[in-house]
Amino acid sequence: MACEQLRANHKGPPRCSGRAKTLSFGQVVVQALEYGQEEHRTRSHLEEEPDLPRLVGYFVAAKRSILSTSYLLRANEIVNTARDLLEENAILAAKIAFIKSTLEVQIGTLEAITHGVSAVSEEAWTELKELLRTLDSADRDLQTTITKLQKTPVSPSLRTSDKKSLYDYIDNKSYRDLSEGLRSCIDRFNEARNELDHVTGEFEAATRSLRGYISATTNLTALHDGSSLLPSIFRELEFRAQEMAQNVQSLVHHYDLCVTALKHTDGGLPAASKATGDVPKAPGILVESLHQDAPPLPMTSSERRDMLEVVAKDAVEVEDVVTEMRDHASEMEEQLETVLSHLKILRESYGVLLTTVQSLTSMGKESKPYIASARSFRVVWDEERENIVQGVENMEGLKQFFDGFVDAYDGVLSELARRKQAEDEMDRIATQADTQFAKLYEADMKARMVFREQHGEFIPRDLWPGVVDLPPNFRVIQVPEEEPGIALAEQEFGDAIAQQIQNQL
Repeated sequence: MACEQLRANHKGPPRCSGRAKTLSFGQVVVQALEYGQEEHRTRSHLEEEPDLPRLVGYFVAAKRSILSTSYLLRANEIVNTARDLLEENAILAAKIAFIKSTLEVQIGTLEAITHGVSAVSEEAWTELKELLRTLDSADRDLQTTITKLQKTPVSPSLRTSDKKSLYDYIDNKSYRDLSEGLRSCIDRFNEARNELDHVTGEFEAATRSLRGYISATTNLTALHDGSSLLPSIFRELEFRAQEMAQNVQSLVHHYDLCVTALKHTDGGLPAASKATGDVPKAPGILVESLHQDAPPLPMTSSERRDMLEVVAKDAVEVEDVVTEMRDHASEMEEQLETVLSHLKILRESYGVLLTTVQSLTSMGKESKPYIASARSFRVVWDEERENIVQGVENMEGLKQFFDGFVDAYDGVLSELARRKQAEDEMDRIATQADTQFAKLYEADMKARMVFREQHGEFIPRDLWPGVVDLPPNFRVIQVPEEEPGIALAEQEFGDAIAQQIQNQL
């Protein structure tokens, strides 16, 4: 394999490489985070000493190959995850076996309550239907009165706006609020009854399904067969991770040799820096071995030639090593998926068993809350029944007030006629008085003129300045009302009607 050949070339690092120490598995992982890798393949003629462009190509490929350390990091995560899943598998298998053994003894005493609460619901429903008949009757009577209000026109002498019937003067909001309140009472009853019926149905269904739960648990035994495969899968994952760690160590060593070779080649560092400018880097990664300020260690021509030979041989194998690591990573992902799928089934099976146990053990406790829900429904119904009874009484009171309004309007028409007659009589008397006042005024004016003609020229003005005064002129005029009386403004009239209706409610 390519990785074996690459590792064989690195049995002992050259003394000039600056990294003549053995790296542990954990150190390799840390180094892998500091470098990146992207596939590159360089084929060179091994009999030729690589020139600068070829060395730069080796270095670029080596630097890109370092990115393959991400496969090693993922492999480490997979191994740790698989180890946790292996432990979880053992725990779940033991729990499932225990739960199955206890399920058989949990069904003996939980089949007693299946009927009883439905009678409470039916009784309340019967009472509600009786109240609804009474409510419908009161509403029909009220609608009859409201229709009478709608058909009773307002006298033109009273109409000051577009309100044409007595219905336009009543407080519609009071009736709407009353109707909506009664509908809310019925809705709350239906909601409480539906909830009680739902609980009853669930309780009865749970009682019928208890035996079915116990029968279903017997099919879970087959789910434990996959547990025996997990240890072998985990061992294989560990082996693959170790192989990848060794591969990464070889790639890192090859990279260091490339750096050393560039440092011992004229123009190597500037050329390498320029060539790797677009090579992706992981966040926070620095290529310290290329940019360190310390000068390279001395090296003989023979040592440099041996080093370049190793670099050239390793460069041919880099792409194969990266491909092998990628294949390892892909296979490990598939193996992890197998383990996860098995654990998913095991967790679901465990959850089903827990649900079964909870169903079996909670049925005995559910009887008290079940009965309590019936009591709660009865409390709700008692409250809503009182509200409906009060609503019926308010509706009857509203009808009585509207009937009184219709009767009072007849009295208003009679009062209008009487007041019109009185106003006509006062107008007649006022007209007669005006006529008499005019006659008296004319007679007084003539007498004054005769007096002034006979004596006016002989009477000094300072003796009696009023000798030329005109006689007083009296007229009968209508004085503005100080009290609104029947001429109450339309808005005030409507507000008064509305307030009386509200008082009735």
